[in-house]
Amino acid sequence: MYWQSREGKQLLIGLAAVLLMLLIAIPVLSNEITISRQPVQEAQVTVVAKRTSDHYTRNIVSYKKSKIPNCFVTFKFPDGSEKELKIKHAIFENLQEGDTGTLSYKERKNATHFDHRRFVGFEKE
Repeated sequence: MYWQSREGKQLLIGLAAVLLMLLIAIPVLSNEITISRQPVQEAQVTVVAKRTSDHYTRNIVSYKKSKIPNCFVTFKFPDGSEKELKIKHAIFENLQEGDTGTLSYKERKNATHFDHRRFVGFEKE
């Protein structure tokens, strides 16, 4: 049988790898599409916390490891609730705890995590 040959086994492994990539990519893309379709929301907020989390990646050609900081800011809303959003490093550097202003963001319904929200902008008062 073909599937028992070396080429058949390689084909099966390749198909399994493609299927695994699809199983990972489809939920991620679905989340991005869902968030992109949400309306932009605005609110008066206060910056209450900042944090970074390092993400490591490797260059495909040189295989050198690079450190990329993920930047997160927690905003406090007038009702007392807080939401953490991932933002670009350049914006992160310009924000300080205690800053107030208008936050623009997109959010999935029933969002529970920063992956369900997208930072659009922040205008300081």
